[in-house]
Amino acid sequence: MSAEGFIILGNQLFPLNHIKKYKSCHFFMAEDYELCSYFKFHKHKLIFFLASMRSYKDSLVKEGLKCHYEKLDEQKRDNNYEKKLKVFIKLNNIKKLKVFDIPDSFFRKRILKFCSSNKLELIIFKVPADLVIICDSCLTEAVPPTWKVLIVNCVPGSPID
Repeated sequence: MSAEGFIILGNQLFPLNHIKKYKSCHFFMAEDYELCSYFKFHKHKLIFFLASMRSYKDSLVKEGLKCHYEKLDEQKRDNNYEKKLKVFIKLNNIKKLKVFDIPDSFFRKRILKFCSSNKLELIIFKVPADLVIICDSCLTEAVPPTWKVLIVNCVPGSPID
């Protein structure tokens, strides 16, 4: 039986009421050396993000949600985000991935390419409107027409699909 996965990024630690409606999904969170070093972030900012992500994962588990979390491993720098995601996909027989919009075009392109090469359906949700305002064109600028991507609104309280 196939399942649905939901990627939660370090800048998407939204209030749990926006996440709980996807409780049937397997959540994926990962710390990644490349993402932490892509830009020269202040060390305190990195510590804050990683600690926040770990605490958020604990909150998801406490709410009874299934969350796969990959900690940063200094010994395995070559184990990038996509490799960690691929293991998660195989372990849980994921055929469909969901994610809130990824504002970073560099990382968005990586996720789009990953889904395309692994024949995964990708559903990108707009960030909940009560949290931030985004432009629709930001979602589609990097999506080649041959990739299967569905962009939908995330309306709090409404069922998905």
